[in-house]
Amino acid sequence: MSQLHLSLLGEPIVKHGEQTLTFSTRKALALLVYLAVEGGLHTRKNLSEAFWPELDAEHGRAALRATLLELRRLFERTHGPGERDHLRIERDLLGIEQDSSLMLDLRLVESASKLGGRVTASPVGQAREEALARLEQAARLVRGPFLAGFTLRDSQFFDDWTSQHREYWHLRVCQVFDALSMLYEQGGDVERAIETVNRWLSFDPLNEEGYR
Repeated sequence: MSQLHLSLLGEPIVKHGEQTLTFSTRKALALLVYLAVEGGLHTRKNLSEAFWPELDAEHGRAALRATLLELRRLFERTHGPGERDHLRIERDLLGIEQDSSLMLDLRLVESASKLGGRVTASPVGQAREEALARLEQAARLVRGPFLAGFTLRDSQFFDDWTSQHREYWHLRVCQVFDALSMLYEQGGDVERAIETVNRWLSFDPLNEEGYR
């Protein structure tokens, strides 16, 4: 199955294989992002009410069907022969396959942010090199806040969900920059430490820890 890449730290970018996908509606992108990040299966009723609150039940479900059709067609254009798409549809339940075909920048940042506590113990040798590699990879993925500039004017549910995740991933990104700058400093690489702190402050200009 062709890999589905979602880069969500910054303006959202979605790639299927090597092709960047463009969406005819913001709702299609929002629905894809929500299903990919949340994982699991969700009822059509809950999704239609969350993303189309202005519509009655019948028209909301129709709008959801049309949006799912758009996503399926987008995937089909870049699928290899015989490949199945990334949508999971089980009767009234919907989701996105959470296997190795789904690549989320959030996963790598989450994993790298957990290194923060271990970095304070001044790892050496191979452990330090592995920590550096993971933190550097995560830092390169950060282009801005979670879903920077992306909102749905007619879905309070999605905007509230985005705000909660934006706060969560803001903290995780700061942990990555903090740990990475600390590792550089411990290794005597002052230039890279300063460069990392500058990127950190560009991402979060009010962060007092970064200034210290």
